Amino acid sequence: MTAVYEWVADLFVVTLLALAAAGAVFVGLTGPARIVVLMPMVLFLPGYAMVSALFPEGTPRSRSLRTLNRAQLDDPTGAGYRRIGPTERLVLAVALSLAILPLTAYALNFTPFRIATLPLVAILTGWTLLFVVLAAVRRGFVAADERFSAGSLVPSGVFGSFGGSTYSLLFVGSLLVLAASAGVAGFASPAQDQFTETYLVTEQGGNVTTENVGETARNGGTIQLAITNQEGEQVEYTTVVQVEQVQNGGVSSAETVDTFTTTVADGETERSPYQVQQSGGSNTRLAFLVYEGEPPSNPSRDNAYRVVHVWLSANGQQSLAAPSAEAV
Repeated sequence: MTAVYEWVADLFVVTLLALAAAGAVFVGLTGPARIVVLMPMVLFLPGYAMVSALFPEGTPRSRSLRTLNRAQLDDPTGAGYRRIGPTERLVLAVALSLAILPLTAYALNFTPFRIATLPLVAILTGWTLLFVVLAAVRRGFVAADERFSAGSLVPSGVFGSFGGSTYSLLFVGSLLVLAASAGVAGFASPAQDQFTETYLVTEQGGNVTTENVGETARNGGTIQLAITNQEGEQVEYTTVVQVEQVQNGGVSSAETVDTFTTTVADGETERSPYQVQQSGGSNTRLAFLVYEGEPPSNPSRDNAYRVVHVWLSANGQQSLAAPSAEAV
């Protein structure tokens, strides 16, 4: 009689590792610890739980089940054909995990959640726990001497399932290396690009547009400075407004005419209206120098975080109204 803890021990460990992976993502664990905790979810857990549910029986009594005529088998019912050895079990677990991960990510792409670590790990955890339950139930209906137990996964069983084949072990190792590479790339803390977009818009008939910004400014109308924050946190921006004189493609002089602050939450866009009161002489433009936090004592294009401008002179160049992530 096989003790209960022997045939559910592996399922219990799988459950703990799956919950640890979900918890690591939920609390925002980062760094090498995140990779270590999430790696089993990529490499092994979903596939192992599925294999355990599909094959609740233990190792075949004889590998000859694969080659002998059924009439000559000790098991004439053919039940042995539904069994797999330890190495086969491990290989299938890794292979299925590698298949489940991209398919889950692909399906997530068509949901409102899109492809992100939290929903992906949540689905993989749910999948794993579901098949853990199914595996425990199916094993419970298998005779004690036929039931799979974690003891058969000891190294001797692994080496013996393919007659000590070195090739089978190399194959398992290759799958693990491949899966580890995919896991590090997919579940490491994302190094997202952090940036701020700035651009000028006008409001016409209730619609926000980048058209006619220059004409509106030259006519003394109201334009809006739009700031989109993709910095990963809330930022307070300070904008210094300068009237620039341009000669030979460079700024010959700049006069500060206004300063204002804008607080933008991460992932949001705020628009600050600005009533243009400056008139434009030859080669004159109105520049908006955007800084994170307080500006320096001598604000200029060279030290600004982002710059966007509009020409006040009719003979000036086209207004820079399109979204810009770089200082110009």
